[in-house]
Amino acid sequence: MDHFPENFSRRRALRGIGALAVGTSVGLSGCCLFKPRPLDCVNSPDINLPTGPLTIDAHCHIFNGTDIPVMDFVGKVMVGEASPLGPAAMAVGALLQGLAWSLAPSGDMELETLRELSPKLAACTSEQAKMEVISRLRRDAYAAGTASLKAAAATSPLYLPFIREKQSKLLIPDMQTRLQVEALEIIDKLPATIPDLDKDSPEPLDMLSGDRSVMGVIKFILQNFQYRYVNIQQYLRTFNVPGVRMVDLLMPSMVDYSWWISKGKPTATSLETQVQVMEQLSILTGGRMHGFVPFCPLREVAFSKGKSATSSFDLVQRALEEHGFIGVKLYPPMGFAALGNQYIQDAEPDFWRRRWLPEWVQNTPDLGKLLDDALRRLYDYCQKHGVPIMAHTGLSNGPSMAFKNLAGSKYWACVLKEFPRLRVNFGHFGDTSIVKDQRAGFSLAEAFAKEMNASGPGEFAYADAGFFTEVISDQPELKADLQKLYNLTAPKGSASLANRFLYGTDWEMSLTASSIGSYLSDFMKLFKELEELPSLSGETVTTLSNKFFGDNAVRYAGLSRGGETRLRLQAFYDKHGVKPPAWLLKVDGRFS
Repeated sequence: MDHFPENFSRRRALRGIGALAVGTSVGLSGCCLFKPRPLDCVNSPDINLPTGPLTIDAHCHIFNGTDIPVMDFVGKVMVGEASPLGPAAMAVGALLQGLAWSLAPSGDMELETLRELSPKLAACTSEQAKMEVISRLRRDAYAAGTASLKAAAATSPLYLPFIREKQSKLLIPDMQTRLQVEALEIIDKLPATIPDLDKDSPEPLDMLSGDRSVMGVIKFILQNFQYRYVNIQQYLRTFNVPGVRMVDLLMPSMVDYSWWISKGKPTATSLETQVQVMEQLSILTGGRMHGFVPFCPLREVAFSKGKSATSSFDLVQRALEEHGFIGVKLYPPMGFAALGNQYIQDAEPDFWRRRWLPEWVQNTPDLGKLLDDALRRLYDYCQKHGVPIMAHTGLSNGPSMAFKNLAGSKYWACVLKEFPRLRVNFGHFGDTSIVKDQRAGFSLAEAFAKEMNASGPGEFAYADAGFFTEVISDQPELKADLQKLYNLTAPKGSASLANRFLYGTDWEMSLTASSIGSYLSDFMKLFKELEELPSLSGETVTTLSNKFFGDNAVRYAGLSRGGETRLRLQAFYDKHGVKPPAWLLKVDGRFS
């Protein structure tokens, strides 16, 4: 197994940036994750369909390894208690801790790159689409990730005992050990360059825990060494049915975990810089992408106590009013309820006495009230200005089961009672699996659907299909359950699921699933079949699909003409000279 090359350094990873002054071409993946393809101009027909149906991804991410506290996320969440990534992530967890994440492009590096690329892409033609510079950046990022993975595998004390067992893995009775050996084999065989990866790599191995695979987790790791702009282009190539449906608008969410799992230690790329990067990406893609800025109530409490130099609320305001963001992202399973934290602490005074939290947090007797105060300030602002919120509502991605349970619907019922006109998307619809988990997933989705109403509390409550990978692995079962939910909610009229369900991929997290490239086409197939069911005959053919893939997101986010979000984005376009993007023209054509 190769060790980390002695001559490989951050300087080498940066070399591609220096070439920006003389180069003008880019390379990017196609339907196969790492197969090189030309990076297209924003108006390239390969990634655009001006006459096609409106398609919006309401739940995705484009971060890389410098945007999140990787070490703590891996140790406390990704391979922790009831990990959402299951045994496949556990198999490579020890390796992730040893990766050289400093080689991933920081936000400052990306800003420098984007400043150089912007005029070139703005003036590009179809003949100029093959751009060597980004191709070099992408190759260097892949080389950094691959070299780091191989070095970690070769030196990890937890993996050394497995190296000699690689040839006899079928004789290993312990599944976890077998997966670790398989992870070693995949890493050992990773090609030195991107073009060979899909050709030479083994097929995804054991499909465990909702079709997460060892190969998928490794691809996710390598993706986190990439530039964010490259990630966007790979997304557009991956979720793309040529000539039929292409994604017109991505709404990727940032995250802020630092105070919940890293005791306030800042990420390698600060939140402020991440906002600047997202702004430039919105401009460079011609309005194809607009983000959701994170709000962390614990950061806001820390700011009020002089423990944090930055205010989460101030970041939200600036991102929305100045930097082209659409909405706000909340992540309750990190450690807070959407509302009702004061009652939680009253009932259990030691609820936030957790070893991974800062000592001052553990010793704040009114922390619950302070969290609620910070959240109420956010909700009041969002309700007054029509700002949509996207909340993680899956009972997952938290440092403990007690914290994961804080994502439940009962807390959002309290929010909507107090802020009835709040725009909120229940990300993951309560669970990423409404088919499995002994039907618990269906019950969670049903509970969130009950919070959607035609008027009053829940008038603007929605849910999305982020990480619904059962559309790939268990499509008949998923179709049956969605049919039940559509029928159950049909009497609610404008609050029926037909009018409140949003398309979402949860890219990049969904890279851990098998065959993710068919996600969009599989959902298209599923909804075509739903539209043909007699029990859903109230929905005309294509209506159900159009609502799911685009129309519902327009209403949720306030993107139609005159909507407050639309007005903010129009001011952003005017300020930066961005022409009306395809999604805007389609919206005006459908909602005029």
